[in-house]
Amino acid sequence: PLTLLQKSWLKAILQDNRIRLFLEDTQVERLESWLEGVEPLFRQADFHVFDRALDGDDYQNEGYRSHFRRILAAIKTQTPLTVDYRRGRGGQMRTSMIPVRLQYSEKDDKFRVIGGQLHASGRVSPLVLNVGRVEAVHSSRREKPAGFRAEAVEPQRAGAMREVTLYITQERNALERCMVQFAFYEKETEMEADGRGYRCRIRYDVGDEAELLIRILSFGPVVRVLGPGGFVKQMQARVKSQLWCMGALEG
Repeated sequence: PLTLLQKSWLKAILQDNRIRLFLEDTQVERLESWLEGVEPLFRQADFHVFDRALDGDDYQNEGYRSHFRRILAAIKTQTPLTVDYRRGRGGQMRTSMIPVRLQYSEKDDKFRVIGGQLHASGRVSPLVLNVGRVEAVHSSRREKPAGFRAEAVEPQRAGAMREVTLYITQERNALERCMVQFAFYEKETEMEADGRGYRCRIRYDVGDEAELLIRILSFGPVVRVLGPGGFVKQMQARVKSQLWCMGALEG
């Protein structure tokens, strides 16, 4: 038996549209019936998010839910999928991948699937796709390569702290924007000797690395990553992946 507090918490999360990505409608209806008369611990209207994108994923769309569940099932078994994907510039592409993890971005209110892209040559490269741009998901004819390791194509999980060093210019109120964007990270910021910019060192949990990458990329040329080298390489790989998805790169 559950306590009243536990029931109130369950009633609260059932009000979140994302819950139906993980539960079937019949399961949700059964839970709602069982919790009838229970006051939710909190309501969605109790939260005011001021820095979230307005074009988040449509969690109520049946096609989106179907794609999400298909991807989630493939992650559990590491089954290769063929994905029809809508590029950022409106074009279409088809690619085969082994999905290894779903990642939620609170800032963008979107889910991304992280996995390994399967090339005709047998090579596997990291690939990140927005679930909201997935048009169709099919079982792939390609097989999982021998020796495939999920760790090789996804960011490391939480558990360790790392540090990244940024150079922030004085253009477009970059420093002020960075202080707001990275407010919840432990950091040190100082002006460069020439007075033309700022050096900012940010400490972060490894599990937040992918989200931090996205936040830094959103600043464009006014913020430059100085190190470490591994972080710079991830930035370069993310940019190449985005350009490929947009059709600006081939292969």
